[in-house]
Amino acid sequence: MEKLTNLNFTKIGDWEIKGDYLDYIVPNKNNLLVANSLYVFVLNDQGNEKIVYVGKTTQTLDKRFYGYIRGNGLSTNSKIHRNIKKALNEKKEVKIWALLDETPLSWGIYNINIAAGLEDAFIEIEKPLWNGGKTETEIIEVQVEIPNKIEQNMFPIKINKTYYELGFINPGVKASSLLGKHNEPIKIIIGKDNLEISSFINRTANLNKSVRINAIKDLALYYQNNYKLGEIATLQVIDKNTIQII
Repeated sequence: MEKLTNLNFTKIGDWEIKGDYLDYIVPNKNNLLVANSLYVFVLNDQGNEKIVYVGKTTQTLDKRFYGYIRGNGLSTNSKIHRNIKKALNEKKEVKIWALLDETPLSWGIYNINIAAGLEDAFIEIEKPLWNGGKTETEIIEVQVEIPNKIEQNMFPIKINKTYYELGFINPGVKASSLLGKHNEPIKIIIGKDNLEISSFINRTANLNKSVRINAIKDLALYYQNNYKLGEIATLQVIDKNTIQII
């Protein structure tokens, strides 16, 4: 891994299997809080190491890696989840390296994102197997174009001040059609430890009869610890009485 070290990449952790799920083990939690990162998964097969995936994120690494734990959401999450799990079940190691862009560069008045600039070059030269020749950005853009693939059971919410301080969820009309009746119980699954929060479905608070899940203190704390005001959270309807933040 001399090449990665020479490019100022740092090995920050490893993937492992915990029960039915994956988990990322990163001893220095501060490394997970850096945004604008280029990250690399390195497969170690009995001492033979090779780069198998290159990804870029404007989120923190903690938020990005959470999508791989269960493979929910976009199919790129599911694909990488399956690949990591298969490798670990075959007694191979999957190591996590990252270029933590903590020193901003600029050209005149413009900031330069090193991670974005290196992603294309890395994939062109290294040809990581799990990327399939495409950047993560290209993979996601292609998937978004597939009609109704995401919209069927997923919905975004913008974390405004009311959500942030009180802990509401308003799924909207489409997602509400997948949920239960007024006053039925509902579970909200949050965090990489899949913490379950209990509440009730309210279909009288909104004029269009769409669902509102009223203020929940634990949900407000989750928003505050994981999002900034104005950011978008993606939620998934698991069944008519369960929602997960992914």
